[in-house]
Amino acid sequence: MPPQANEVSQNSQAACDCLSTSFPDKTLLRGTPAYELARSQYWTRVQQEASPACIFQPVDAPDVSAALLILKQFNCPFAIKSGGHGKFHGESSIDNGVTIDLAYINHINLSEDGRTVVVGPGNRWREVYMALQPFGLTAIGGRASTVGVGGFLLGGTLRIFDKDGGISFFTNIYGFAMDNIRSFEVVLADGSVVNADKQTSPDLYKALRGSGANLGIVTSFTLDTIPYTGMYGGHRIFEPRQSEAVMSAFLKYGDNIQKDPKAFVILAITTEEEKWIWATGMYYCDKLMDAPAFRDLKAIPAVLDDSQVQEQTDLIESMASSYPCSIQNTFWVLSTKPNAHILRYMVKTWAEEMNHVREVEGMKAQLAIQYFSDGVIMRGTRRGGNALGSSIEEPFIMYNAEPQWAHAEDTPRVLAAVEAAFRRTEAEAKRCAVLVDYLYSNYASQYQDPFGSYSQQARVFIKRTADKYDPDGVFQRLRGAGFKLTGTLSSATAKEELERRKTLHLNL
Repeated sequence: MPPQANEVSQNSQAACDCLSTSFPDKTLLRGTPAYELARSQYWTRVQQEASPACIFQPVDAPDVSAALLILKQFNCPFAIKSGGHGKFHGESSIDNGVTIDLAYINHINLSEDGRTVVVGPGNRWREVYMALQPFGLTAIGGRASTVGVGGFLLGGTLRIFDKDGGISFFTNIYGFAMDNIRSFEVVLADGSVVNADKQTSPDLYKALRGSGANLGIVTSFTLDTIPYTGMYGGHRIFEPRQSEAVMSAFLKYGDNIQKDPKAFVILAITTEEEKWIWATGMYYCDKLMDAPAFRDLKAIPAVLDDSQVQEQTDLIESMASSYPCSIQNTFWVLSTKPNAHILRYMVKTWAEEMNHVREVEGMKAQLAIQYFSDGVIMRGTRRGGNALGSSIEEPFIMYNAEPQWAHAEDTPRVLAAVEAAFRRTEAEAKRCAVLVDYLYSNYASQYQDPFGSYSQQARVFIKRTADKYDPDGVFQRLRGAGFKLTGTLSSATAKEELERRKTLHLNL
């Protein structure tokens, strides 16, 4: 059983005392400048506000192993942080437990033949791409420079600007990032350090590709490298009156995605200076300015177009600038079959619900839309498949809410509005028989259950593998951050939490 609330503080203090004695230079205690600096490295403000009893910063797998054994000994809850790019409190942060901060496990080692690169989870994708680019190489990784390697690679299958599993500019060519991992170095619940690949531990290797941090703490990834020759990318901004043309062009792009998988489009409806606009990200995995895949989108007159030939490292910095640190935000995800009616319905419903909170200070009401080919799914069967066990055999569209706002007091209203838009669209997609039962965990909110969207066969496989490698359930009992193998992270819906807060306010 997990420790009760009144036990947590005592257990955590005992664990921190032991860690501090054994690793004085790697254990950051409350009230110290180093502790506060480490807390500040999270992306969102709500994660920065978490207050662990202490923060442990290992430099290698033996450090992680020793820390995990200490945490088990004292029955102490813990969180695992890679880049800290999670969007809600408790995704990779914890109150009163111990945060294992992997920031200093940040090696990058290119193989002699250049076919693989070994990277630590503490890297950001900026560092990985900069190390590979001089060799004419890159890896399947995140699209924002500030995203951490570990969380991105271990998440669901996809996240939009980005986080777990994971979506890359190159996804339609090579599949999801997790399907390009050769092997894992992972610390298991008993403290052992093992190398998991298709040959040595095929079950563990498969389960790690899509099960998050539910089986162990990964301290190194061996990734495929791919040729890199430069990129083209940027944004075209359209006015709301052009909505029909923009959505039609996006669907045409998707219909032809297999003809040119080097092209990737992110369609976004968002607010800018109190008005709605379309912001369309167009990216091409080569130095080609006039790719036929973008022809229909480029035929629509744009208010602004900053697309140009540039390096991947420039594109990921631009992407990151759209998602500043220390803000209030949320994510929510929904997948459907490509369908013009549902695309229009989602956009209309999103605008209706978000107009209820448009006056919220700092509000940027962005909804991102991505189209994935059936080839992406098929590439997931390489090397024995991944943990998703997805039954998706056709192209699908993923809708991802990613609003931003300024103040925490507005959070319940915004979350309820986002939830309403997605619940309405989900119901309409079900009615039209186009709902795809897949929730990408890197985009999922704390009110969603990404593992519940996996196939029954996949859930049984992950549970069986977890029971084998973590028979005492350490990562289900004591890991107090991130999605578990069952259920949502919140016991109530966003609407229920908003009503509860209203009632509390009225009773004060």
